[in-house]
Amino acid sequence: MKKTVRDMTLQEKLGQLIMTGLPGTEVDENFVRLVREEKIGNVILFQYNQREEDQLAALCGGLRELIEAETGLPPLIASDEEGGVVSRLPETMGKMPSAMALAALGDPQAVYDAALWTGRQLRGVGINFVLAPVLDVNNNLKNPVIGVRSFGRDAQTVSRLGREALRGFRDAGILCSGKHFPGHGDTTTDPHIGFARVSRSREELRRLELVPFHMAVEEDIPAIMIAHVALTEEDGLPATLSERVIRGLLREELGFDGLAVSDCMEMDAVRAGFGTAAGAVRSIMAGIDLVCISRSEDQVRVALRGLREAAESGALPMAQIDRSVERVLACKARYAGPPPAWTAEKRERCIALAEDLFAGSVACGVQPRDGRFPLGAAPRFLSPIRQQLSLVTEKAVRLSMAEELAAEFGGEAREMPLRPGERERAEILQWVAGGTSVVAGTLNATVYPEQMALLEELTKLEVPMACVTLRAPFELEWMPERVFRIPVYEYSWRGIRQVCRYLQV
Repeated sequence: MKKTVRDMTLQEKLGQLIMTGLPGTEVDENFVRLVREEKIGNVILFQYNQREEDQLAALCGGLRELIEAETGLPPLIASDEEGGVVSRLPETMGKMPSAMALAALGDPQAVYDAALWTGRQLRGVGINFVLAPVLDVNNNLKNPVIGVRSFGRDAQTVSRLGREALRGFRDAGILCSGKHFPGHGDTTTDPHIGFARVSRSREELRRLELVPFHMAVEEDIPAIMIAHVALTEEDGLPATLSERVIRGLLREELGFDGLAVSDCMEMDAVRAGFGTAAGAVRSIMAGIDLVCISRSEDQVRVALRGLREAAESGALPMAQIDRSVERVLACKARYAGPPPAWTAEKRERCIALAEDLFAGSVACGVQPRDGRFPLGAAPRFLSPIRQQLSLVTEKAVRLSMAEELAAEFGGEAREMPLRPGERERAEILQWVAGGTSVVAGTLNATVYPEQMALLEELTKLEVPMACVTLRAPFELEWMPERVFRIPVYEYSWRGIRQVCRYLQV
């Protein structure tokens, strides 16, 4: 490290409290100017920044060189590499299954291995901060934003498997951040587009949502991400702006003294009600150490201006700024060293592990076990097209399970809307009745009850039926035994390849 807190100007200190992104696959002049003028110390990368492995390594190297030259400190370079539906890595790299898919294997070692090799791979290309694991308890099946990102529906499962993920990341030598404190599982609103509220007392939170985070603090987790969910029994503010949640619940009650990171301030849960830049200032004042403004350069500048004014007026104590900077610098000293060698052998091992774990997670959920579904001479294939169900996932390139299966096996394909109306359901039922079988793909049917209504009607036909869940598999719990069930956990090419393994003409 070239600098300590005592060596830094106020501008340099505030730059260390910001994490922001850039629009492309290379370091552009606007981002160079932002770093030079504002002394930005940390970066978050998304899928649009990560085209292929060599390009990603070059981008991280360029960011490291630029930020170290301008601030005297290496950057934290972060990515939401949870696996499954929230993965930013290029398709040619090792993309691990989602937390729920890993949990389906019933083997804690699989969770450890996935985290270990995710961390090794990220470090190998220069990413030193993984925004994972998800420690939310998925106790609301209508949750549109967590679902397959969670290890389970009870606190004990999430804690047990979350501990293995923490151990894997720790052994990989990468900074990790548990999320989304104080718990995002029991919500029905995506904070990217609305204001999510949780109506639980502290005692109720202690018995459920806080259990995995308490485990993480006991395991000395280095960072925790705060969500925008509002606890109505506290102050009703988004948790990222709430001193009662950050200082009271996280720091004092749970005893966490690591890096407190905000979810992105550009989400509507903050932007619409408080403003991105103003929200960032309030977040730091409430106790956040590292605030995320993912995309908007102008909002980064406005936020930093607000932070300077708050510091100079005394509204934001310098001692608080220094403590937050010390936490950031402590993480950089431990995790932001030069990337280790990432060899072709390690790359192939990581890719093979990802594919094996994914195939195994599907196989563990297929019912009947070791069976194959007979299609007959005139199968019907039905599914929604792949689409972006939440802004936490990247924009989806068009993919249709129904079309791909019809191309592979023959038969007819039909697109199903996320919310098929009564007339559409009647047309689909008539179409299916003319076939020898139906393979119905669903996309979060417990969130979209119209899909559930169609599934129920399909099961009453005399046509043999298979149900493929292309995200959360909860609807399979309501399927009669005669329905062949294939949980895939993600809408992807590799998911469709796995489906093909269980079908036969």
